[in-house]
Amino acid sequence: MYRESSATGGRRAFHRLGAVAVLSSAVVLSGLAHSSTAFAGQEPPLPPEIPTQGWLPPAMPTVPSSPNRVGAEFESRLTSTSAISRGDVWAVGDSSNDDTTKTLIEHKNGKTWKVVPSPNPAGGNFATLNAVDALSPDNVWAVGYSQEESTISTLIEHWDGRAWTIVPSPNADGAAATTLYGVSAVTANDVWAVGYSAPGAGPITFHTIVMHWDGTAWTIVPSPDPSGTTYVFLLGLTALSASDVWAVGYYSDDDGATWNTLIEHWDGTEWTIVPSPNRRSASSSFLLGVSASSTNDVWAVGHSSDGSTTNSLTQHWDGTSWSIVPSPDPAGSTIGRLLSVEAVSANDVWAVGNSYDGSTLVTTLTEHWNGRKWRIVPSPNPAGVAANLNSVDALPNGKMWAVGHSSTGFPDLNTLVEKWNGLRWKLVASPNP
Repeated sequence: MYRESSATGGRRAFHRLGAVAVLSSAVVLSGLAHSSTAFAGQEPPLPPEIPTQGWLPPAMPTVPSSPNRVGAEFESRLTSTSAISRGDVWAVGDSSNDDTTKTLIEHKNGKTWKVVPSPNPAGGNFATLNAVDALSPDNVWAVGYSQEESTISTLIEHWDGRAWTIVPSPNADGAAATTLYGVSAVTANDVWAVGYSAPGAGPITFHTIVMHWDGTAWTIVPSPDPSGTTYVFLLGLTALSASDVWAVGYYSDDDGATWNTLIEHWDGTEWTIVPSPNRRSASSSFLLGVSASSTNDVWAVGHSSDGSTTNSLTQHWDGTSWSIVPSPDPAGSTIGRLLSVEAVSANDVWAVGNSYDGSTLVTTLTEHWNGRKWRIVPSPNPAGVAANLNSVDALPNGKMWAVGHSSTGFPDLNTLVEKWNGLRWKLVASPNP
């Protein structure tokens, strides 16, 4: 298995805002604003998102429900995937019915995808998994968060080859919310997770959070925030070795008016901020996923925005510095986002996300780096519905898996799975609980 070793296994986090399931921080942010009494009804600023109408097909055609779907209002989405072998692939996310959201874990064991039972913390009605990383058939980690009343807490689950169980995980001191969006494992005794936290009192601020598993327990490891910032998020993660771990995200130093890329690195001793560029023509730049094929070949992806258009963003680390590498957007699109990246080798890198042309539907977006340039590779969309890819991962044979969700409009979300067979991407059936 080629692992970004994370955003979310390298795998990544994914965000959704209100009726739109698109990007990662929005669920937590809106949850804090509406359910945490500590924020006294204040609305934290959010990065620009895809317009709600972009998820609605022009004529709202009837789409048959999955045969195992129940409930009048239901959402099922996959946020992250991690592939071990041809017949052993994992995906995580959440499913909602009425006002309850529960963890969702699916597994391809052989030819078909099936739902695998996953636990939810007692006492709450909201739990989600944002990232998964599989070390072996009996060692898989998934991270996210859960909510009970006004408190949002970290959620970490582990697969031991027989069942998923919740593993105790810490929360930031005095926080009203602590969330996890990326996970990456080096060895069984060296696993990392990243996210962000928000205090339970005072002005609304967000701070990086980094955790480490040493084989016995999860502990918080100090991580820096850029000086003078109020909103700081880590969303993507990739671990190459015990002394080479990367995390990416974004931050604002002007209360959310503009956003800047954020990249941090673990050298075996401490986390430090590494300078990363922002697109000069854009008012805001975001990084959501990161993946590495070697110490001198690391990729980060996201998007930038000038207020009227949003464009895909790719950055590369050559062992010395980060630089922006040109990446295309679909012709006629007003929005292009890359949410996840998987670096297989120096001339084989994949990134996935979504695009929107301002008039029809949000559609899947897949791009490939061949060692010289990025190009768009056609990817399918379920007929008559909007679609989004949140995560991508590779198999040793060069085949790829990507997961996400499709929608006919809120609150209807369906799991989405696609496979690259070496020649083209194709849709693969996946269950909705």
